[in-house]
Amino acid sequence: MINSQNLKNSKGLQWLIGFIEAESAFYVSKRKSYGVEGFYVTFSIYQPLKKAQILYYIKRL
Repeated sequence: MINSQNLKNSKGLQWLIGFIEAESAFYVSKRKSYGVEGFYVTFSIYQPLKKAQILYYIKRL
């Protein structure tokens, strides 16, 4: 689990922000299900399989 106090003061946070800006996407779509409208939000990071270690690094932050 991320300790927000330690992460705020670390270079890891700066790296993560830069990585997210460069390598991720946020999608927001409006959907109607059973007569009720709502929003569907998705956050994705795409990396080639050979770079999967980056995703494990993010998980450990």
